[in-house]
Formats: sequence, C-alpha cells, structure tokens
Amino acid sequence: MKRSQKQALALAVITRVADLAEFWTELVDQDPQLADVDYDEAMQTIANWLAKLPGDRWDTRLPMPN
Repeated sequence: MKRSQKQALALAVITRVADLAEFWTELVDQDPQLADVDYDEAMQTIANWLAKLPGDRWDTRLPMPN
C-alpha cells in the first residue's frame, strides 16, 4: 500500500473507534467485564493505542494521545 493509503486507512479506523466511543454504555451493557472500566481511562488507553497508526490526522471525539 502507498503511504497515503495507509494514512487514509488509519483515519478510517480512528473514526470508527470514535463512533464506538459514542456508544460506550451499550458496549458496557454487552460485556460485563467492562462494567467497572472508567470511560475516560478507556478512551485514553484506546487513543494511546491508535497513536501508533500512520498519519497525523485525528478525530476530536477522542482524547489526544499521551
């Protein structure tokens, strides 16, 4: 894949994760292991994972990575 394609794919993944974050309560309802997980901590952890993807574009619905 070309670099620009990898970056576009990374942004698509980041955007979908941000979509998922908007439905956090539903996700927690579906998986009891997540019931005690703090939303802000979970989103920060996910943002830190996603920061390793190529490109420099970000979805502002997610916190900035540390």
